[in-house]
Amino acid sequence: MVFQFIKTVGTLSSLVALAQAGPSYSAPYFLPSIDSNANLTTVFSATGAPGIFNSSTTPDNIYGTYNWCNMPHARKTEYVKPGNGWSLQYVEVVQRHHKRTPYSSNLWPVENGNWTCPGNHLAMGLAPTSAAQPNAPVSWNVYQDSNNPFTTPTGATSGFVGSDCQFPQITDQGLTDSFTHGSDLAGVYRDMLGFLPKQLDPTKHTFRVTNNVITSEVLGGLVMGLFPTTPASGIAAAVQNSASDSLEPTISCPYANTILATYLSSSNSTWTNHLQKASSLYSRLDAVSGVDPNNGGWHQSFDHYYDNLSAKLCHGKPMGCKVGDPSTCVNSADAETVFRIGQYEYFYKFRSAPQSATYSTLLIAAFLQELRSHLQAGVQGGYRHNVAHDGSMSLLLGAFQVDKMVWPGMGSELIFELYNNKYDRQAIRILWGGKPLVTSGPLGTIDMVDVRRFYQYLSDQLPTNLVTACAN
Repeated sequence: MVFQFIKTVGTLSSLVALAQAGPSYSAPYFLPSIDSNANLTTVFSATGAPGIFNSSTTPDNIYGTYNWCNMPHARKTEYVKPGNGWSLQYVEVVQRHHKRTPYSSNLWPVENGNWTCPGNHLAMGLAPTSAAQPNAPVSWNVYQDSNNPFTTPTGATSGFVGSDCQFPQITDQGLTDSFTHGSDLAGVYRDMLGFLPKQLDPTKHTFRVTNNVITSEVLGGLVMGLFPTTPASGIAAAVQNSASDSLEPTISCPYANTILATYLSSSNSTWTNHLQKASSLYSRLDAVSGVDPNNGGWHQSFDHYYDNLSAKLCHGKPMGCKVGDPSTCVNSADAETVFRIGQYEYFYKFRSAPQSATYSTLLIAAFLQELRSHLQAGVQGGYRHNVAHDGSMSLLLGAFQVDKMVWPGMGSELIFELYNNKYDRQAIRILWGGKPLVTSGPLGTIDMVDVRRFYQYLSDQLPTNLVTACAN
């Protein structure tokens, strides 16, 4: 899901709480490279979108280009094997879900277009682990009834009137991208490297989702691309309790929230400058969308407008016009500025703000502890695939202190590869978009890094007691 900025920023109580916290956990911080995403002058003076925003297809000759609709991932065409003498032992993938409808919170009060989801029924229901209780598979067929006044044009309170979609849900195009993603990974790890077998082995090949159903929708397509012979009965995906999910994440960490509140504060000019510079842009967008200019949620960041406009463009839909005035519409230049601003916001939130390393590491530390245990167990031939969100990906990139931060688009992917050799040495490689991850920290480019250095980095970065650190 689109990672929301917390609504308590700028409160005096947050600032006082941080000041009174006393000695507390702080992650080492390393400055990122400054590029166009971090240059506010460039953000507002440049033209064009910061990548591809209107298609899932990236031409082969420019594959690796930022594509919000379908981010680069590992493929046989671009994959580079490590040097001779290394044997792949274990693989763990973390990816964002693929293309979807916007979140309902990101819809205009009334959208003047239409969005339908024909033929996509949402699988629901329980799957008993024993045959003692017969159970029929259930799927949802979303519909609208004209007798419900809140779904009619005069009574609708938000969004696409009469739509048969959920907001959000993975679209048919997103499902196709999910299948292709799985097929491409099979091309690398089965066809090219011989690491994965043709048949899924539940004892070695495991999958994890979050409590948000869109991750399960993606997994269904991805698994069929990765293991085409998966039985119709499907697979069992691991999921943690919704109150303490380390992958989404949904853990309770008041200290992380307090940190974020300080550097996204209305009193922090480094953050608010871009919102002030965008006041005329906000006015134009509000005039078209019908969003209340006093709606704080839509005006504390560009998250809402970014999600709304990018979802439409990725699915070939018009960006929208003013209800009752088809001549007043969102223009391409304004949408492209929204996308550049969105990149700036994520760069600041997860990398350029000095407190971002502590914030990111606190929220994703539980997952990193789990990942470390998986790598240390090192099951030969083990493969684990996690389907998550842009918030999950951003926190991981922030914790590893990626050198050039971007807003992780649809299907963005991190792969952790564990290798060994005949001398009983182990090395790790992290692939970001199919290429070794370049960081600003002591690990540099994480390409066949001695696993002991990697574990030391985690020890230096992670709090010794996460629960205590979060409560401080």
